Amino acid sequence: MLEKIKQFTEEYINPALKMHNGHLTVVSFDADTGELFVELGGSCQGCAASTQTLHIQVKNCLIDEFPSISNLIDTTNHDEGTNPFIGK
Repeated sequence: MLEKIKQFTEEYINPALKMHNGHLTVVSFDADTGELFVELGGSCQGCAASTQTLHIQVKNCLIDEFPSISNLIDTTNHDEGTNPFIGK
């Protein structure tokens, strides 16, 4: 299941995020709880809109494709990233 989620993410989600110089990495999936652990990178790390992007658009897309996913857990350390949209 994890490999199918990763493949779907690479084929359908990351091309959309790449338009904004971002990407999503699938870290792990807990089949018992349905929690999918992910990490945002590129321009998504530290972006003020990343929470909305992740929990509205990405989550809905993944749950539509994989109904066994119950929740996304963002493991991104946003404090280490810089907001790419500030000052531009």
